[in-house]
Formats: sequence, structure tokens, C-alpha cells
Amino acid sequence: MKKSLPSLNAIRFFDSAARHLSFTKAGAELFVTQGAVSKQIKLLEAQLDCRLFARKGPYLSLTQHGEQFLESVTAALDIINHGVDSLAGNPTPR
Repeated sequence: MKKSLPSLNAIRFFDSAARHLSFTKAGAELFVTQGAVSKQIKLLEAQLDCRLFARKGPYLSLTQHGEQFLESVTAALDIINHGVDSLAGNPTPR
């Protein structure tokens, strides 16, 4: 059976945390606390049944699964951003 799609909010939190390699910086970017980012990442890791980040003290790095997932997330968000940009540049009358 196919797994359900993770929350888009959790994916957005993952994208920010992965780019910054910091839950604190991701929180600042997303206007939420570091704890809120951490909670979303834990929920996402549980849903995907894999670790996305390796935590060593205050330092974060992406696991192999995290790097693989980031590639997919980045590509998907780029497609969405392209769609938004094309709508903004060429609004379709209703």
C-alpha cells in the first residue's frame, strides 16, 4: 500500500532546516520556535520511518536519506515556484 504524502508544512520545515543545517535558523526563517521545527522534523521522520538529520550536540548534518529527500523536495518546490511565477507573469482571465 502506498504511503500517504507527509504534511506540506513538515516538508517546508524540513527544507528550511536542511538548507540552514539549523533548527534555530529555520525557525527564524519560518517565524516559529526552534522547538516547533524540531517537532515537525520528528513527526516527518516518524512518518517516513527514517532519520533525516544526524544530531551531534549542537551540530546537524543530513543523513543519506536526508540528502536524498532534500533533492526531491528542492526539485518539487522549484516546480511549484515556477508555476507561481508563470501565473504572476501571465494571469489567466476568469
